Amino acid sequence: MKKIKLSIISALAMITFYSCEKDPKPNTAPTNDSELITTIKLEFKDSSSGNIFKTVIFKDIDGEGGNAPTVMDSIVLNANTVYLCQVTLLDESKTPAENITDEIKNEADEHLFVYELTNSALQIQITDKDKNNLNLGIESIWRTKNVENSSLKLTLKHQPNGLKDGSASKGETDVEVNFPIKIK
Repeated sequence: MKKIKLSIISALAMITFYSCEKDPKPNTAPTNDSELITTIKLEFKDSSSGNIFKTVIFKDIDGEGGNAPTVMDSIVLNANTVYLCQVTLLDESKTPAENITDEIKNEADEHLFVYELTNSALQIQITDKDKNNLNLGIESIWRTKNVENSSLKLTLKHQPNGLKDGSASKGETDVEVNFPIKIK
């Protein structure tokens, strides 16, 4: 009787062992690992001269959560002026820093920068497009109007697998920052 009990226990142990073995080809879609975006730079050039007018920086070295951002500039622009704006995204948690902007450009058909303003003292026109002629938003034209305070919520949306159709409501948020704006 002991031999039968031992055989049954051994058989159950073998079945349990083999049923817990991992599937060598899991049935899961590959995931797109998010890049850490620690720094956002907005470089403004005067459209008439092409000279750099101002660079505005948001920096949060440990990313979302954790410590508060270490640098948070306000956007201060002159009234009734046209600026060319270039966005640069960096991961400065690494040495040397990684330019995430290059990846965004390479995957332009999966990304969209969304510019949301609190009032109409400023107009922003996205000037760069992806291969499907949809807005990307790394490059834009900013037209200031009258003297006024405002704010900008800048959001980078990740819209893979055909989600990108020009709509800001689809996809996941890769990064979102609120910049105070002063038009003087």
